[in-house]
Amino acid sequence: DAAILYAFIRARCPARFLEVGSGHSTRFAARAIRDGKFATRHTAIDPAPRADCAKLAVDFTAVSFAYVAAVLILGFPDAAKVVEIGERRVGKEC
Repeated sequence: DAAILYAFIRARCPARFLEVGSGHSTRFAARAIRDGKFATRHTAIDPAPRADCAKLAVDFTAVSFAYVAAVLILGFPDAAKVVEIGERRVGKEC
C-alpha cells in the first residue's frame, strides 16, 4: 500500500493531499512530496496525531472522524474545505 501511495503522489503531483488519519501513510506521502520537490499542501485530519509524525511538513487538523464522515456523506456546506483532492498543479516539476 505504501509503495502505491508513494507512486500515486509522484505521478499525480497534487496541489493538495488530504488524508483522514495519520501514521505510516503520512510518512510515505510526505516523503513522496519531498522527493518530488512538490509544493503540495498535505493535510492530515486526526484528532490525535501520532508523535512520530510531528516533524513532517504536514498540517494536522484535530477534527473528529465523525465530522469528516458527516461532511462526506451528508455534504455539509463547508465540504469544499475538506474535500479538495482533485486539483492538479501544472508546472515544470509535474
